[in-house]
Amino acid sequence: MAARGVVVTCEPESAPFPSVVRGVTGRPAHARASLWHQPLYRNSTALLVNTAGTSLVGMAFWVLAARRYSASVVGASSAVISVMLVLANAAELNLTSAMVRFLPTAGRQDHRFIVRSYATVAGCGVVVGFVAFPFIRHLSLVHQLFALGPWGAIWFALAIGVWCLFALQDAVAIALRGSTWVAVENTSYGLVKVIVLVAVAATLPKLGIFTSWTIPMVLTIPAMNLVIFGSLLPAHRRVGGLTEVVSPRRFREFITFEYFTGLLGVATSTLIQLLVLIRLGAAENAYFYVVWVTTSAFDIALFNVGSSLVAEAARQPERLSKLTRDLSRHLVMLLAPVIAVLVVGAPVLLRVFGSAYSAHSVGLLRLLALAVVPRIAITMWMSINRVRMRVARVFAVQATLTTLLIAACAVALDIRPSINVIGLTYLVCQCLVALIIVPGLLPHLRSQPVLADVVPFAGGDPGSSTP
Repeated sequence: MAARGVVVTCEPESAPFPSVVRGVTGRPAHARASLWHQPLYRNSTALLVNTAGTSLVGMAFWVLAARRYSASVVGASSAVISVMLVLANAAELNLTSAMVRFLPTAGRQDHRFIVRSYATVAGCGVVVGFVAFPFIRHLSLVHQLFALGPWGAIWFALAIGVWCLFALQDAVAIALRGSTWVAVENTSYGLVKVIVLVAVAATLPKLGIFTSWTIPMVLTIPAMNLVIFGSLLPAHRRVGGLTEVVSPRRFREFITFEYFTGLLGVATSTLIQLLVLIRLGAAENAYFYVVWVTTSAFDIALFNVGSSLVAEAARQPERLSKLTRDLSRHLVMLLAPVIAVLVVGAPVLLRVFGSAYSAHSVGLLRLLALAVVPRIAITMWMSINRVRMRVARVFAVQATLTTLLIAACAVALDIRPSINVIGLTYLVCQCLVALIIVPGLLPHLRSQPVLADVVPFAGGDPGSSTP
């Protein structure tokens, strides 16, 4: 006898990663609600606000750091913080992507999945920190940590482990439709970071910046997890939904491809910056770096918004096409005015950094702003394939983009050494890749769904979720 209210989504037989999904639906799938009450709109908007807020607070942090600390301390601290973030990205094993994809449908295993993931990334972070610490002792700030004896190594290693937790808990909140809390948490962390930065400037003139990055994390993590385990997770369980059965092999495959995709993304940004520094020199690199870091906020925002699509479509795979269309329209409506302001107002905006930046970096800012348009298409395509667990395709596209960008930038700089050439090359490469993936994206932008149909599921329990 068919089980009442239980559905299973059936993918085409040709789907590369078929999965069995079951669940109980408590309300109509297409219930009408205001935009803010629709999880996809609410979460994607909150994540865009989060990126804007953290970018502004981050800029204020470094402006204050430059005023309160010597230039040598700012330079040394930023280098160590960059190393810490790179090591943390490696230690996270990209479980953030896995959390967003699998936690919404983890069913009765959700609590265990979160705790085990926390323990994994925190443990990996601490181990990576201890292993890497002796190899980075040439960095000037690390000499100060070495002067603290074993406590310096412990501080550095724990900072990486705690940062891994800090990043993963955001993914947990996104997966549980708590993106508004992510914005509150990150903005609060940024403000506390600024307060600590100023408070310890006199007592810790050399370690104050590093302290201001690490201490607020220790304060923020318990508060955020009170929200996660006390509110978001119980609310998620009350709503109910689909429970997905994924084999350990497919879970490991997802993690592996996503991990290397993430590494390629970091490598792309790092190698382009190195090319500019080596080919054009320190002065041109300064004009390039300010714009590059500023516009990288778009990439962070798009990745986070794509995560909201993955989390929502994992719950409702039969609505993947509609969710993609809705989010694409939402993104264009929100980002189009921002892109227009950057293109038109580039000379005025860059005067904040000084007249030299306004003279040298206007063209670069305009080109990188325009590149956000094809980035939206690429982000949507990658999110769709993460939902369908076609992560090998995501990796292939990222590898193609990375190879194309690095090779094209190197050749372009030989022809005409200019930061504007880097901007134009970046825009052209993004457009080319967007054109390549358009055939796979267009079906999801049409009115008919392409992923799955909903059919009755006849009795029995297909099993519990693997993650």
